[in-house]
Formats: sequence, structure tokens, C-alpha cells
Amino acid sequence: MEIDNNTSYMIGLFQTDGSLSKSSRNRGKFQLELSIKDEDILYKLKGIIPYNSTISKRRRKSSINGYNYNNEFSNLRICDLNFRNFLVKYGIPYGKKSKIIKPPLHLENLSIKDYVRGLYDGDGSLGLTKNNLPFISFTTDSNDIAFFLTEYISKITGKPLKDTKRNKRDNIYNICIDKEDSIKLCNEIYYHGCLS
Repeated sequence: MEIDNNTSYMIGLFQTDGSLSKSSRNRGKFQLELSIKDEDILYKLKGIIPYNSTISKRRRKSSINGYNYNNEFSNLRICDLNFRNFLVKYGIPYGKKSKIIKPPLHLENLSIKDYVRGLYDGDGSLGLTKNNLPFISFTTDSNDIAFFLTEYISKITGKPLKDTKRNKRDNIYNICIDKEDSIKLCNEIYYHGCLS
């Protein structure tokens, strides 16, 4: 696979929401599980990735504050060793990765804005505050991703962000911008016709 806009997006999405595992004799798999409402992206990815893949669905029951929920998920699975080697080479490690992922800035043709959009589609959120103001936020446990994203946002908005620090509640970074700055960032990374 070559590094282009779509693979740059995939790297960001897979670093945040994907999971890569291996076992003996070069066996292993890559999985990306999303809510059923977002399964269209899995079919788009399946059409781009030139390796055998499967998409399956599953239900998971959960209970929150006495309320029972049935959540449906779609799961993209790829077992091909060549694809797994591609992922490792381009910044998606095996096993737990939340603290150790880094932006793959060494990749010659990496599209930064597509990569950032992948990060946001994985661990970000965007919407309106209770006062009807637009916002975009991102959570990460990785120092490297937090500092990279802070610099990227400052470059797009033309404004320095406050010092990037871990929050006290759960010791992760929560990078949030609002109003005009959030619109600028969204317009940069969510352009017409992009994979998202």
C-alpha cells in the first residue's frame, strides 16, 4: 500500500480506534470496531484496503444507572501478515498503544490533515455546547500525539493554545477548542469529498 490521503487517514483512525494482535507462527489480526451507525466507513475502508477482510456485526448489552442498553457494533477484521506489517511500519503497534502512539512524521507522503482527521474520527468529538457554540475536542494518553496536535491546531488557528497538560480526573489530555477556531480546524481537516 502507498501512503496517500486515504492511507494517511487510516493511520490516524487505526492508531486511535484499531487494535492489532498477534500470536504464534505469525498469526494475528487487525480489528476496527465501530458503532453500527458508523459502519459505512468500514465498507469504504474495505474497498480501499487491497487485502482480504471481513465485516461482522455484534450486539453488546450494557447497563448504566439501572438502564439496560443493547448496542450494535460492526467490526472490520484483517488477518493478512503483509497488512499487519504495513501497519506496524507506519505507526500502529501491537497490543496496548494508547500511551505509545506517535505521529508517523517520518512518512514521506503523509497528508497531515488527513492523518489528523483520522485521529479525530477515532478519539475526537465535535458538536455544539449547551450555549449553541461549536466545539471540537480530542482525548489522548499519548504525550507525542498531544503535543503534535496542539502545535497543529496553533498553526491552523494562528493562535497559541494553553499549555498542554493532563487533566486531574483521569490523567489524560483533553484538547478542546471552540467558536471560530473549531470552525477553522473542521474546515481544514473535513474538506469536501474526504474519507471520514
